[in-house]
Amino acid sequence: MPKALVNLDIDLLRTFVVIAAERNFTRAAERLMRQQSTVSLQIKRLEEALGQRLLDRNPRSVELTPEGSAVLAYAQKILDLNDEVVSLTHEPQMHGVVRRDGERSGEFGGSLDCGSAVARRLRSVLDCAICVAIGFAVRARGSR
Repeated sequence: MPKALVNLDIDLLRTFVVIAAERNFTRAAERLMRQQSTVSLQIKRLEEALGQRLLDRNPRSVELTPEGSAVLAYAQKILDLNDEVVSLTHEPQMHGVVRRDGERSGEFGGSLDCGSAVARRLRSVLDCAICVAIGFAVRARGSR
């Protein structure tokens, strides 16, 4: 008979990742804006769902068990994917034109293939790709 699948609660995974980073339940609770008792209960629920002890607790610090270390890498990936999906559906998409010296030099949504420090900064701040198009016209001699 196959084992029942367990659906992990994203909130429990986020709490676990923060505790792993802080190595302290009180600081993790503050960062998560929750009561320490709530954080403790969430970890208990996650450990029960997985059937593994993830953290070794002592009065001064919190350490990951070997199982906790393994789960941490997956938990972070799951959270990253979750946050990416949420940002796709909840954050406004940016559209527009990047102008330099009054000339059209690119539109949001393309790829960046230039060494412009300004374009790199815009890309990092706006979290989008910038397509820089440089156009020019060549006139034959004698033509106007």
